[in-house]
Amino acid sequence: MSESGHFIITYHITGNSLEEAEDKAGKLCVEQTVEMPVEAVPGRIQTGYLSKIDSIIEIDENRFELIVKCPLPSAGTEISQFINIVYGNISLTPGIKLMNIDWTSLTDNVQGPNFGIAGIRENLNIFGRALSCTALKPIGLTTNELADLCYKFALSGLDIIKDDHGLSNQESSPFEERVEACCRAVDRAAQKTGKKTVYYPNITSDSEEIFDRFEFAKREGAGGVLIAPQITGLTTMHALARRRELPVMAHPSFTGSYLINSESGIDAGFYYGSFWRALGADSVIFTNAHGRFNFTENEVLSIAHHARDESQPFQTSLPTPGGGIDRNSVRKWLDFYGIDTLFLIGGSLYIHPEGLQTAAREFQNKLESND
Repeated sequence: MSESGHFIITYHITGNSLEEAEDKAGKLCVEQTVEMPVEAVPGRIQTGYLSKIDSIIEIDENRFELIVKCPLPSAGTEISQFINIVYGNISLTPGIKLMNIDWTSLTDNVQGPNFGIAGIRENLNIFGRALSCTALKPIGLTTNELADLCYKFALSGLDIIKDDHGLSNQESSPFEERVEACCRAVDRAAQKTGKKTVYYPNITSDSEEIFDRFEFAKREGAGGVLIAPQITGLTTMHALARRRELPVMAHPSFTGSYLINSESGIDAGFYYGSFWRALGADSVIFTNAHGRFNFTENEVLSIAHHARDESQPFQTSLPTPGGGIDRNSVRKWLDFYGIDTLFLIGGSLYIHPEGLQTAAREFQNKLESND
C-alpha cells in the first residue's frame, strides 16, 4: 500500500453520513500536519507536507474507514514527531480511531524488536513449545523475600521471572538491591537444576533514571527488562531497544483510556501488537480475554496476530497474555494462542494449596508436555 514519499495510515471515523465523515477526514489531514487554514499554506508545502485522503468508505452503519497518505517529510527523523503526526492533536477529537500503519516506508525510522520471538528462544535455548513467565509480587515484600520467591520459581523450571510492574524503588526493596539479589537467585537455581531461567527487573522510572537502571540490570546479568512504555514514554522504549543489548518487555499500564472506547483512541490489536513492536518491544504483555479486564477473544487474537505477523518488515514480538490466566486453564489457552506465546501467570500460582513451587512445576509441565 505504501508508495514513495508517503506512508499510509488507516483510521476509523464515526459519522452520521459520508459527508460528515469526509469533513472530519479533511480536518484530520490538516490538523495532523500543517495545522492552519489550507488556503494560507504555500503550494510547495501543501504538496510536500500536507496529508491527503486516499480513500474513505462506509464499513458499517455510521462507521467509515479512512486511508490517509502522509508525506514522509512531515514525520521527520525523530520518533516523537512520528508519533505526533500519527495521532497527535486529532486524539482530542471524538469519533476518530487509529487502526493501522503500513510500516513498509518507515523502516528508516523504526526497526522493530532486536530479539523478538527467535532471539528470546535462542537466549533460553527453548524451541518447539510455549514459554512460561510469572511475576514477583506483592509490593511491600523485602528484597530477601522477593529473591526467595525468585529462587523457588527458578527451581521449579519457569522460563522468565519478571518484577511485578508495581515493584520500583520502594523502601521495602530498593531497585539495585533487588536486582542484584534476584539475579543471584536465578543463578543459584540454575547451578542446581542445569536449566536457565532469566529475570527481568522493572526499570520503569523517571526519564533521568531509566537508562541508569537499564545499565545496572545489564551489568548484574538480567535476562531482559520490563518497562511500561505509556508511563516512560514510547520514545524511551525505542531508545532502549536501539541499544540492542537486552530484550524489552512492554507492560500495558496506563494504556486503558486509549483502547477501551469503541469509537475513539487506538485499536488494541494494532497498538500492542504492531505499534509497540515497531518501536522495539520484544514481548508485549496484554490482558487476556475472560480475565480481570474486558478484552474479548477477538481482540486478544488480534494482538497476537499483529505481534507475530511475518508479513511486516520487522522481527516478530512475543505475545504475552496475562491479567487473570488461571493455572488450570493453561491447556485451553495454549490451544487458543499456539506455541509462540509467553504465558504470564501470577496470582493463580500464589494460591495453590500445595505452595507456589508445586504450582509453578505444574504450570511448566503443562507447557513442556503440551497436556
